[in-house]
Amino acid sequence: MRPVQKSRKLEWHSVDTASAFYKEMGIQLPYKRAYLTIELDSNPVQNKISLDFAQLYMHQIIRRNDTIQGIRFHFGKGAKYEHLIRVLDIFSYESTWCWISFPEDIWFFQMVE
Repeated sequence: MRPVQKSRKLEWHSVDTASAFYKEMGIQLPYKRAYLTIELDSNPVQNKISLDFAQLYMHQIIRRNDTIQGIRFHFGKGAKYEHLIRVLDIFSYESTWCWISFPEDIWFFQMVE
C-alpha cells in the first residue's frame, strides 16, 4: 500500500475579499494605524535582528493593549519559508490572534478586548 500524500491549500486573499469577510463578521479592518514595517529579505543576520526586535515591539503592543500601533511584516524577494514560520512562531509565543495575511505581507495589530 502506497502512502497517500496530503496537502493543504494556502490561500492569499485580496484586500477586497478580506474586507468583505471581515465586514460580514462585524470586524473593521485596521487601516488607520501606525505600522512599523519589518522588511525580510535574503540577509539572515539582518532578518534575525529585525524579527527579534519585532517580537519585543509586539510584546509591548500587547502588554499596553495599544490599538494604534501595529507591525507589517513584508516578505521581499529573498525571504525564505523559515521567515514566515518564525513570524507565525512569534504570534504563537505572544498568544496573539489579531493578524491578517496578504500575498507579500502579514499585518499584526491589537484590537480592543
